[in-house]
Amino acid sequence: MASRIVVNVAIAAMSALARAASHAYRQALVNAERSGVASEHAAKMASTNVTSSWKRTMSLEEARAILGVSASASASEIATKYAKLYEANEKSGSFYLLSKVARAKEAIESEGQKIEGKGNEETSGG
Repeated sequence: MASRIVVNVAIAAMSALARAASHAYRQALVNAERSGVASEHAAKMASTNVTSSWKRTMSLEEARAILGVSASASASEIATKYAKLYEANEKSGSFYLLSKVARAKEAIESEGQKIEGKGNEETSGG
């Protein structure tokens, strides 16, 4: 009999808590509409280009820093650095670093600095 009373009290408490939370949420929405927070947020989200956040490209400065080359580096120097870094990270199994090196090469290529020997991506170890 005591367990039935404890369960009923627990159910009543949970029900009251759910009602209070629901009421507080509704009141927060009303307050947000009154203060203009909701409309400001909606306007900000509408003005933000969602596709740009999904398609981020590496900056040329970051690409040069990853490959360890200067802005005046020759195409052969860039290709040598790329091949060395790619091969080292391919052996160690670091997929993250491997992809960073590859994205750095792509960023430099997209800026018009062509890297000699595009087939260096699959460099053999020997």
